[in-house]
Amino acid sequence: MARLLHIRFEPHIVEVVDGVMSYMPSKSGRVINDLPQIFFSDGMPWQEANLWAMERATARDVSIKTVQANMVALHHYCNWLERENVDWLEFPVRKQDRCIVRYRGALVDVREEGLLAPSTVTARMNSVIFFYRWVLEMGLFSPESPLWVDRSVKISYFDKVGFERSLLRTTTDVSIPNRRRPGERLEDGLLPVSLEDRDRILALARDNASQELFLMLSLGFFTGTGLA
Repeated sequence: MARLLHIRFEPHIVEVVDGVMSYMPSKSGRVINDLPQIFFSDGMPWQEANLWAMERATARDVSIKTVQANMVALHHYCNWLERENVDWLEFPVRKQDRCIVRYRGALVDVREEGLLAPSTVTARMNSVIFFYRWVLEMGLFSPESPLWVDRSVKISYFDKVGFERSLLRTTTDVSIPNRRRPGERLEDGLLPVSLEDRDRILALARDNASQELFLMLSLGFFTGTGLA
């Protein structure tokens, strides 16, 4: 599996004195503690992702916690790539074969299975998209076909004094909306027990618990009034 490590990043500059090259700490650079870095299972660093993390961490408007959250998402993506034996630059002409589209499908599947919260799935996919946008902007990747299709979405809202405002947001066709799983959901994601489990619970309560508890459980199961 890929590893996510946190390092102490101290900017250095290169100096050449009498033909000898050396690295010296930069007086103007900012030291960053707990900078996340990703390494593949063979020990090689994911250079592009690590550079992205460094550039974001040195920006004044991005907190280190945000960078760490982004890299946690990329670490999850990296593990998926290695499990599926897929290169992160694999973008064939056929859309459904592209790595980012396949990863999107994997995230949707775990969301539908209830293994990850919808908000987590959305955030992870957004981090992957942000990373690829940066790679494209830096000219580190020149795909033959578009990675996705951008579209603009207008979001209306009311400000603090009641005036209606609107924001124009750019999204993609590979983004994952933050939507709950279909169907009714009970408090904290609880699900009703089966008839067989109900009978086992009542039998256990009848034989091992107080009569009051047995009657309370019977009341909840057979009347639907709950126990609150």
